[in-house]
Amino acid sequence: MARAMDFQEEEEEEESKKQVVRTKSSKMSPRHAFLDSDLPNENVVVEEVYSPGLFYVRRLKFDLQLRQLEQDLAKAADRGRQEGDDLEVAEGEFCIGRVPAGDGETACYKRVMVEGLEEEEDGGTVLEVQLMDYGIKERLSRSRLFPIPPELVGRLPFQAVECKLFNLRPVSGGEQEAWDRESGDFFFNAISEGDAAKRLTAIVCGKSPSRITTGYWKPISCASTLVVALS
Repeated sequence: MARAMDFQEEEEEEESKKQVVRTKSSKMSPRHAFLDSDLPNENVVVEEVYSPGLFYVRRLKFDLQLRQLEQDLAKAADRGRQEGDDLEVAEGEFCIGRVPAGDGETACYKRVMVEGLEEEEDGGTVLEVQLMDYGIKERLSRSRLFPIPPELVGRLPFQAVECKLFNLRPVSGGEQEAWDRESGDFFFNAISEGDAAKRLTAIVCGKSPSRITTGYWKPISCASTLVVALS
């Protein structure tokens, strides 16, 4: 009987730990990076393109700080739960995601936000997450997610800055949502060098409320012939 009570206490303690992790995540107050409109231009790299009306850039100014932070994310994941243990997460929560690296063989650790959960036929759960420093979306299993310490959320603003090209609309004349996939692919190829993104100069031309994050859209014009070609 005493042993059974011990097991119950252990289960309650474990459940309590999970609740603490989720409570901390829900109370985090993240910050989002932005392009400085007071500067004549900023050096950026385009990390993800969905269309000319929605893409994400990252300021090169904070590249070193981001690399150092991601090293600490890997250490935090090592200190956290073992892979194979299911992490209790909900939509809108932040955590550490173990995502494939560019070579497809190794993995790296990124700050992610859970955007959706999808049940698989085998009974497992796949989560759609957004890499908050890059704007990229990934599908990850629960075993690839780790609790994130609040200090690793607050140390550096999320680096992905939402953008759209200035003074450019689809040929159809519709709103920004009317861009087709081919337009996004063309734009991405135009600003890429093989698998690597070009470093560009961005000029802030205005801002409007963001549709994706709690930050702002930053309509920008890339200071190169690219804008002329697209326009």
